[in-house]
Amino acid sequence: MPNSDPHHNFLRKNVSPKAPMPVPESLDYNMWLGPAPWSPYTLERVHFWWRFISDYGGGEITDRGAHIIDLAQFINQTDHTGPVEIKAKGSKVGNGLYNCFIEYAFECHYKKGTKIIGSSKGERGLKLIGSDGWIFIHIHGGQLRASDPRILRTKIKPGQIHVERSPGHHRNFLDGVKLRRKTVANEEIGHRTATICHLLNIAMESGEELKWDPQREMITNSIIAEKMMHRPMRPPWTI
Repeated sequence: MPNSDPHHNFLRKNVSPKAPMPVPESLDYNMWLGPAPWSPYTLERVHFWWRFISDYGGGEITDRGAHIIDLAQFINQTDHTGPVEIKAKGSKVGNGLYNCFIEYAFECHYKKGTKIIGSSKGERGLKLIGSDGWIFIHIHGGQLRASDPRILRTKIKPGQIHVERSPGHHRNFLDGVKLRRKTVANEEIGHRTATICHLLNIAMESGEELKWDPQREMITNSIIAEKMMHRPMRPPWTI
């Protein structure tokens, strides 16, 4: 999950203070902020750049990271649960406006012994490491590489794990509406993936190794980290 694109490098270099700007007439800025704390408008706060400000997003961990972590969850057959232990360290942009973690390394440990090991270094994708070698999945385009090309020619036999192949998110959603069935990547899967992303940020923010109960969806070893799972809402927003 690298932070190596041009906009990431822009974040690292963009250290000057951001002066408040007039709110465009076309933007309902109060509604845009929603339950987040009030902050003065500046162009580099909204639209694309919001994802790197912790009041609204979580940096690459919650951005494209979700597209990698959900694939790891899927392959690990843990779509409806999650890890039991989370370790993460990182450093932030820290320029006054953008405050996401830009460098990081993490581990998610699962009850059955598997691990997700992540980093802001290397290629963007997912490497599956097993007893017979490895397969690397490129997130953009889905290209596969393997330690031995013969692995990619292996036929999945009857009785082994077979999964539904999505025709694409849009078609799959429309088919789900028409046929009254869950999509391949349904809301529970999305929730579980997003939860892991947020927990990684909480682990880095708190500096603690987290024990996670995926059934009760609670951090069980840190009152400080558990409180970070909830944020006060700016009036009049409430749940």
